[in-house]
Amino acid sequence: MKSFIVDNDNKGQRLNKYCGRVLHGASMSFIYKMMRKKNITLNGGKADGSEILKAGDEVKFFFSDETFEKFSGKAGTAPADKNAAEIKDLAPEEIVFENDDIIIVFKKAGELSQKVRPEDVSVNERIVKYLSGKEKSGVSFTPGVCNRLDRNTEGLVIAAKNAHASAVVNGLLKNRKLEKYYLATVYGRFEKEKTAELYLTKDKDSNVVTVSPEKTADAVYTRSVFYPVSCGKEFSLVRVKLETGKSHQIRAQLAYYGYPIAGDVKYGKKEINLKVRDYGIRSQMLLAYELVFPADFTELPGLAGRRFKAPISQKTLKFWKGEGLCLHGTPED
Repeated sequence: MKSFIVDNDNKGQRLNKYCGRVLHGASMSFIYKMMRKKNITLNGGKADGSEILKAGDEVKFFFSDETFEKFSGKAGTAPADKNAAEIKDLAPEEIVFENDDIIIVFKKAGELSQKVRPEDVSVNERIVKYLSGKEKSGVSFTPGVCNRLDRNTEGLVIAAKNAHASAVVNGLLKNRKLEKYYLATVYGRFEKEKTAELYLTKDKDSNVVTVSPEKTADAVYTRSVFYPVSCGKEFSLVRVKLETGKSHQIRAQLAYYGYPIAGDVKYGKKEINLKVRDYGIRSQMLLAYELVFPADFTELPGLAGRRFKAPISQKTLKFWKGEGLCLHGTPED
């Protein structure tokens, strides 16, 4: 049995998230199962995971030492699963910003934001490894990403370094106060600003969403604003203000309007994607480009009105130049 007393770094978060951070290698379904069986308890009683932790709360894990080590390991070490990939260090150029509360990292295309299976390695594990040598020793808050990007979308990912920052940033995202802008390279001439309010339905088997202008069964509401930035020979550069954050939202919406993202194998056009590959680009040309904090933001020091922008790869710049596209004139609203 392992027992932990919640400290000030961990108060204010939900129990299920706390357990997920302690048990790095466990799935959330496993954690819920352990709660139902009272193998995980809160203050000596049964819990369902939704409880908000307070300083001084006691969380107990009634596991054998072997089981606990299997799922928890030590922050910053290789995953417990012998088949898992090695966790690579964060390179200095991948770190866009860091202070005592948050870290903003550039996620490359092809990398997961968070692992899906215990043996996966994602940018989240790389952030944990990077911070493990800087934070105080012992059981404390394990950093976690607050916004997730599709595997093949590159760009800015923000992670909280303490429970207070996690609650604040997630609150900003939930209330749509942390502005998120993307850059999409699309096929066709996109010349007029457009607001998309559409409903998406996801097929879990194919991992593809369908788009409808009307509410249908199991559909979720999505909203994006598209700004034309530059038109070239065959392609356009579009700036996207993401106002809801649903899976494949931007990709599916643009394809619905007849402007598929270059390189998108699910919603794009094969012949166009082959042209993109000539430039050495192997993923959809969608970049989570900018994060903007509110001007009146005071909950975390030093972030009011701050804008953070992602770097743009040389391959992307070469494609834009070859197709007559440029970033000049991007609206800063």
